[in-house]
Amino acid sequence: MPIDETWLSTWSIDNYIRRCLQVNDCPQNISRLFDDITNSMKLKHAISALVDWRQSRSLSDLWRAFDAAEFGILTFVCRRPLTARLCAWWMTQWTEIDCYLSVYFRAVALLDHEGVVSRRVDGHVSDSVWTASC
Repeated sequence: MPIDETWLSTWSIDNYIRRCLQVNDCPQNISRLFDDITNSMKLKHAISALVDWRQSRSLSDLWRAFDAAEFGILTFVCRRPLTARLCAWWMTQWTEIDCYLSVYFRAVALLDHEGVVSRRVDGHVSDSVWTASC
């Protein structure tokens, strides 16, 4: 069988786009568009609908990912003692993902540290608060 544009389009739709539709929980109205792609206009319309749907979801997906990361940071910091080496390592890791997450990690770690330290210094904020930088 010769590989031409029609064969390649069919292969791409069957082996890539249809699987993406399933994995990404695509709405049925968009999935159904790919059931009848008998001409290039129908294919273009189906792909445009899919791209529009993914773009509208991308901000929501990003928000969910950041929310999960923030929760993970909060849970980790509050349940494990942090050493200077571990803090430095985590700050580097979070910065590689997004600098906002590194700043959030530092803030949570600092607040957790001060929650423990401030009880020991009779309600006065310790000097470590003023020397920590973000």
